Amino acid sequence: MSFNKRNSPYRFFAAVLTGALLAASVSVFATTIGSDVSSTATVSVGTDLTVASGARVGTGSTPDHITALADGSFYAQGQSEQDGIAWYDASLRASSTLLVTGNALFYGNLTFGDAAADTVTINASSITLGSVGSTTIPSSSAVSWAFATSSARTDMLHFDTANTFVGIGTSSPAAALDIGGDGSLAVTAATGTVTSTIRVTSRGTSRGGCIEVGLAGGGTGYFYATTTGVAMVLYAGTCR
Repeated sequence: MSFNKRNSPYRFFAAVLTGALLAASVSVFATTIGSDVSSTATVSVGTDLTVASGARVGTGSTPDHITALADGSFYAQGQSEQDGIAWYDASLRASSTLLVTGNALFYGNLTFGDAAADTVTINASSITLGSVGSTTIPSSSAVSWAFATSSARTDMLHFDTANTFVGIGTSSPAAALDIGGDGSLAVTAATGTVTSTIRVTSRGTSRGGCIEVGLAGGGTGYFYATTTGVAMVLYAGTCR
């Protein structure tokens, strides 16, 4: 039987062997893709995937970084490492803890929480304000802001913006300054010539500054001076 006959089985086996060798050479030695690769199914890579210049997810026109567009997404199951700058044009959301081990710099407005039940915990020992400004608190509220020792609201300092009251050691101040406990004023000067001073002035014409005190047996008394050089006398009643 001749090898060159059209129906020769040797010719058939030779063709099969040549095809197998070509397939093996492509699977082993092909390392460069010269044109676009499209797939309607999942594409799996059995080892590390290295991108030399850039990659794109979606149909954007910026090829120098990975872009996840509205018609595509970028999903990493497990850890994802970013050694350079990561840009997020939309929201950055973390369903668990967002951990930043180095310095964090935020531009623009910064909002924490979206409900009254949310909390912000700061473990740092100090807070520094780098620019001159003001800190605003809710207006027209009897419990606008407070510094307390616990969530049980044992207020050390309490602000009532509904009445413009400030309380020290009380959560319900009843005056512009309400101290829930004993008060002490001490001034220490290096020269020893300065004394502790409490100044009480009045805008009225018939009475000067007035100090109101609660009496031991009940009721209220007050001190005030009408003219210069007159000793202050305790009267029954109130300054108002």
